[in-house]
Amino acid sequence: MYELHYFPGNASFAPHVLLRESGAPFELRLVDRATNANKAPEYLKLNLAGRIPTLVAGDLVLFESAAICLHLCDSHPGTFLAPPLGTTDRAHFYKWLMFLTNTIQSELLMYHYSERYTKDADGIGAIKFAMDQRLTGWFRLVADNMGDGPYLLGN
Repeated sequence: MYELHYFPGNASFAPHVLLRESGAPFELRLVDRATNANKAPEYLKLNLAGRIPTLVAGDLVLFESAAICLHLCDSHPGTFLAPPLGTTDRAHFYKWLMFLTNTIQSELLMYHYSERYTKDADGIGAIKFAMDQRLTGWFRLVADNMGDGPYLLGN
């Protein structure tokens, strides 16, 4: 059984979706950011970086959304969570997964936690405005390049 240590509206969304789609048994474990539970000693034993999410599968402990997603896709090949290995579609899957987790996700963090990126309280609005502009462009890029099927890569 998997354990997904998560916080709502955080980078744990994609791993949570993949767990549900895989049909594998799992439990959600809330890591309350409001109380800095991600910096608590017991959580740091699982995830030295103190980041959310963390996936626990027996002795395996993973953090970073993309790594968790890839592991879940590879561990459940019959569920077709990702295109087959070695295919062009799989390469595009890697591209979009990394774009979503490394580009969009990091800029969402800047938008939602703008105070982390400036010591000037008046600068927070400027950061949010700039991130809003960038994110709108990134979301347009994703929308314009979705496949013809119900999923990002089509069928």
